[in-house]
Amino acid sequence: MKSYAEIDRLDIGVSCGQGSEKYFAFFAKTAIAFANRPEILRFVVAVNNGADRKAFEALSQELTLKIVEPSIPPIAEIEATLAARKLIARSHMHGVVLNALVKGLCSEIAVIADCDIAIVRKGWDEAMYSKLNDTVAIVGSGYPRENQVQNIAPKYRNFPNVTFCMLRTEPLRRLEIDFLPVGTVQIDAELARYLGRKKGETLYLDVGAQLPVKLRRAGLRGVAMPLVWPDEYAAKVLKPRQNWPKMARLFWPHEFHLDSVVTSVHLGKSELRQLGQDEVAISWEEDVRRYIKHMGYSIN
Repeated sequence: MKSYAEIDRLDIGVSCGQGSEKYFAFFAKTAIAFANRPEILRFVVAVNNGADRKAFEALSQELTLKIVEPSIPPIAEIEATLAARKLIARSHMHGVVLNALVKGLCSEIAVIADCDIAIVRKGWDEAMYSKLNDTVAIVGSGYPRENQVQNIAPKYRNFPNVTFCMLRTEPLRRLEIDFLPVGTVQIDAELARYLGRKKGETLYLDVGAQLPVKLRRAGLRGVAMPLVWPDEYAAKVLKPRQNWPKMARLFWPHEFHLDSVVTSVHLGKSELRQLGQDEVAISWEEDVRRYIKHMGYSIN
């Protein structure tokens, strides 16, 4: 592989829906501010019908930004798919948008991220790139452990997901990875091997569930960044609020660490939380800005 200094472009793909415009703008500012090579960053935004396209067009005056519009299937077709697979509508539409997004990525190495990510590590781009090689195809956020009481569904383990990741795009295309979710399934021995689980377990195969299966089957590996909750000792940015224990942990914001260094912070469920108005979104932004200020930076 090339050294990071030899890379001439890094596409950053973000799937965006209703209310995502301000989140994306904040994410993009943190990505640029803390990148070692901000000049090579190119943003690709896949918008669905709920997103404000004009707001993203306005942002293109400030950023190198390409807008991709996915082809949305007819409502009847979507409803039939959801019923047949017992899928969550939001999860299915996320997969539709991700498939369109990946087609818009042109660089050898790319980043895929949710819009409600904030990057808080100086040199994040080079730190993540350093993990990639001929056998490691992806580095990124890992899933939390399942918790039925907290409404956290069991998913694959010890492999990155697409909440925030950097990957080689050639295997993505060669292996024809589809980002549509499969739904809840009982896995056999072969799937268990690739998903880091046990035969017979029931998992929710969400968007990107083909990543560990097809990449590992091809002899490729991934480096998962552990998820850290705000009430854990290792948390560096987020501080739990008094009212949070009343809320399912699934709705808590969280951090992703690489080599024990906090690299990004994820709000989660941003389609239900308006930036600057929702209590959890406000506390997430406050904590991120406080940490960034402590680092000696400021994000407008």
